Amino acid sequence: MTRPVSHFFAYIARLRWIRRWGLMRNAIEENVATHSWEVATLAHALALIRNRHFGGTVNPDRMAAAALYHDATEVITGD
Repeated sequence: MTRPVSHFFAYIARLRWIRRWGLMRNAIEENVATHSWEVATLAHALALIRNRHFGGTVNPDRMAAAALYHDATEVITGD
């Protein structure tokens, strides 16, 4: 049995409720959705830097998309 795509988006929307468990003490509590967005932003920027300054051929959009969803399973497993 396959689930409709809308279930996927419902799961992704729940990432904001999953608290991150950091190894370092932070003053600001972070959730998985915020973490994933920050990782995606950094991955995109690093891909651009690689391409522009070091002759790379990295696809920045693909890197950002992969980073954006890298913790998607944590909606089920937790952080």
